[in-house]
Amino acid sequence: MALKTKTGLSSEKAKEFAKVFEQLIYRHSSWKVWQDFVDLCAISISNAVDKREAVWETREKAYMSIKGSYTDDEFSVFVSLFSITIHALEDNPAQDFLGELYMKLNFGNGWKGQFFTPFHISEMMARMTIGENTQDEIKKKGYIVDAFDMDDDKNEHVLRGHRNLAWLAAKYGFSPKRVTWDRKYKGIDDYLLAVRNLKGGAL
Repeated sequence: MALKTKTGLSSEKAKEFAKVFEQLIYRHSSWKVWQDFVDLCAISISNAVDKREAVWETREKAYMSIKGSYTDDEFSVFVSLFSITIHALEDNPAQDFLGELYMKLNFGNGWKGQFFTPFHISEMMARMTIGENTQDEIKKKGYIVDAFDMDDDKNEHVLRGHRNLAWLAAKYGFSPKRVTWDRKYKGIDDYLLAVRNLKGGAL
């Protein structure tokens, strides 16, 4: 069964990925294979760096459950897909490799109507948002406070904006420092509410 793409894939690595991916969709649905691939990659990376016993065991069980759905030969294809993805990002870190595949292999229409903004559009919007005025402010004030919400690691627009701002700061001799927001708070309103509650209702 051949995968149908909306338009041609933009790189040789993407074409290679699609060709290898096809090896798994004779016996499994393409969406299930894609979902399992993403889950396997995420679990592998997480368990390599997060060794907390409780969450590590939970993720490992999920990993083995997915693996049990495939033969050994089929599972080796996932390893190849992961390798292709890594090499693609090493060759060109400034791309949304899996996002492009997700859309051009038509998965965007099949799962909750989700769509990803093309990488170059996100890049353009970030540069338009953070332009000459921001550069002037950096030079005038001599410092910059870089504040982003939790979308920083999920929303492509926010991520591009953050990277462009870091690039501008470095251009003017600053050394950007990142402080991660406490994820038990969903936003500044949750944080302020927590502070108010700690102070007995008064901010």
